[in-house]
Amino acid sequence: MSAPFSESVASVPARISSKPKAAALAAAAAGAVLLVTSLVGPGWLYVPANPAAQVPAMTLSFGDLHDLTAGGMVPTNGIQDAYLSWLGWMLVAAVSVLAVALAVAPRRSLAWLLVVASVVGLVVTTLALKGPLSWGDFIDEAKNLRIGGYLVIIGFIVTLVLAAISLRPRREL
Repeated sequence: MSAPFSESVASVPARISSKPKAAALAAAAAGAVLLVTSLVGPGWLYVPANPAAQVPAMTLSFGDLHDLTAGGMVPTNGIQDAYLSWLGWMLVAAVSVLAVALAVAPRRSLAWLLVVASVVGLVVTTLALKGPLSWGDFIDEAKNLRIGGYLVIIGFIVTLVLAAISLRPRREL
């Protein structure tokens, strides 16, 4: 006859593989790198040449778009103006910090905050790219979006997927 088992299964520490945590950290880092890179480097928008106005074709980075809107050289709206001056940076920083925090210390509350921040980032980025254009004109001009604009969108999607996966119920062993 064996001795009675007095310790409950719930009190026994489970051995958790470090693979999911490493994958979460890699996804968080990838999302953060995509988001930050989109703001500091590549072009966001291609502007075709306008011979009548003697304007050559050019590709504008996030910084170039900020300079144009801040200088009043192009029509803009409040969301676009805020996004290109401070809101874009704030969203990228908040989402990056939340993603890394979630990967390091998984908590449902952090995952929900990351879901909200990533969705807000996607919506506000879309509205900032649209600016004062009508939705029809925005869709027509979407072909002029360049790698910087795609990187920020992909970065927000990566962090949103990380948060969604973190919210999945865990299987009991």
